[in-house]
Amino acid sequence: ELERVIKGMKEPKYEEVYLGRAEVMAVFKLSNAGLVAGSMVRDGKIVRNEHARIYRNGELISTTDIKSVKVVKDDVKEVGKDRECGIKTNFDDVAVGDIIECFTLKRIDD
Repeated sequence: ELERVIKGMKEPKYEEVYLGRAEVMAVFKLSNAGLVAGSMVRDGKIVRNEHARIYRNGELISTTDIKSVKVVKDDVKEVGKDRECGIKTNFDDVAVGDIIECFTLKRIDD
């Protein structure tokens, strides 16, 4: 029992799990939502409420979260490979050609 209590006091460790990436094809400015990245999913899937890295010309420019994913006007949880979607992040400086890489953090126990 004491061992279980000690494990509960430790800082949890997380492992990063790659989910997918999308290329920004167009940027739309919406009055009520800010900037939305019109994107094509190139690999894996893009998942709402997960983490994201944004790359420009191969350089990391932001680590953020994906706030919403839309296909046409429908909110969706995820979008798979070779599909178009709109991606809204907490980062409002996306540009055409940027790569949005989606990942999740999985807790690992010792």
